[in-house]
Amino acid sequence: MAHRNPQCIYDHNHSLPIFDKNTFTENRNLNINITDFNEHIQIKVRDAADFVFNYTSHIDTRQFELMRSEQSLDIDFVEFRTNLIDMLHQVQTRELFLKCEIDVNRSKLIFFGKSKIKAIVFLIIDLQMTNQKDVFNEMNSNILDLQMINKNLVSQMARLKTRLEDKDTEIENFISINKQLEKRFREDLVNLSYVFSNKLQECSALLLHKIVLLTQRLLKLIQDVEVVKHESLLKSDSSARLLQSMENLRLESIETSRIVNELKRENCNLKAIQLGNEQMIDDLNSTIQRQEVEYIELKKKRDEFEKDAKQAAMIIAQKTTTNEDLEKDLLKAHQLLVSFNHSLATKTQEIEELKTTVASQDKVMQEHNHRFHELCRQFEEYKTEFSLERLNKVSQDLFAANRRVEEVEKVNRETAKLNELLTRKLASGDFVHGNFRS
Repeated sequence: MAHRNPQCIYDHNHSLPIFDKNTFTENRNLNINITDFNEHIQIKVRDAADFVFNYTSHIDTRQFELMRSEQSLDIDFVEFRTNLIDMLHQVQTRELFLKCEIDVNRSKLIFFGKSKIKAIVFLIIDLQMTNQKDVFNEMNSNILDLQMINKNLVSQMARLKTRLEDKDTEIENFISINKQLEKRFREDLVNLSYVFSNKLQECSALLLHKIVLLTQRLLKLIQDVEVVKHESLLKSDSSARLLQSMENLRLESIETSRIVNELKRENCNLKAIQLGNEQMIDDLNSTIQRQEVEYIELKKKRDEFEKDAKQAAMIIAQKTTTNEDLEKDLLKAHQLLVSFNHSLATKTQEIEELKTTVASQDKVMQEHNHRFHELCRQFEEYKTEFSLERLNKVSQDLFAANRRVEEVEKVNRETAKLNELLTRKLASGDFVHGNFRS
């Protein structure tokens, strides 16, 4: 009959009550491992947190015959393996119960059921304390596994550190670009404000100059009208034409006043737009300050994460240099792994939050750039509209006003000629009965 390699047929943890000389001691989380060696089976019961608690039983055909005789079992050795696994599964589902009794270097696994009257014992397995050499071999195997885990953790920490350095480089590049954009944005805003203020002052000065000129011409026209009005009292023949001229001049004066008022409203609107631009610049500066505060907080969190990673690396390095107090080292290593996993999850979440914050800052900068370009576009449109249409309109109005002034002066000259002619006629005696003699 060919021999086959050992096969693990059961490996599971159970929380079992421990009885020391029939007195309940405590509940322990025990690992039950069953290995099939074909000729015999090995049952191992151990506590991962206490390497002293380690018991083993080797059951072959001869020992099983003794168990069957002592416990009145009605199965053979082949059925024993299958039924043992089934009973352990029933213990997991609470259909059957299992307890452990210890006495010096021996222990017993007792499978029992509960009824209304008493507990019924189905099977008892005797175990001996495991050989110290096997215990040390298991401990060395566990140490090698922990060293491999530590090595993997160190490798992961190195990769994580590299990734963090790359992220730091990206963040620094982003900060540099952000500062350059902020500097350029502020310079553009200052230049825009300076240009806008100069243009506004130039337009205001030009409008005031035009208003002064129009006002002076208007006063002159009023004076001329007064002169014409005074002369018209003496000239009955030209009274109707002079009244019409006065009415035209009055309408032109009203139109000129309306243009002046429109120019004043235009000046007020330009000042309101300037105030709005200054308020927007203040809001942008406040947003930049908030982003700088958020960056400082993110940098603090990154420093804390690097500090935790260095402490974890120091603890792992110290734990790999010695095997003294193995029980405490194993427990601390387990706790360290749990803490590191928790810290890694926390730092991963912080990195994701950092990415989200960077994305939001990028979005805010894009919005600021969009608002800045929109403001520049509106300013260009306004500048184009003001510099072309408004100036053309003002030029046309001034040209029309000049033409009106020339017409009035022409009328004044004709009136003066008429007065001179009337004076000569009156002086020569040619005016008879209100008619001229040819």
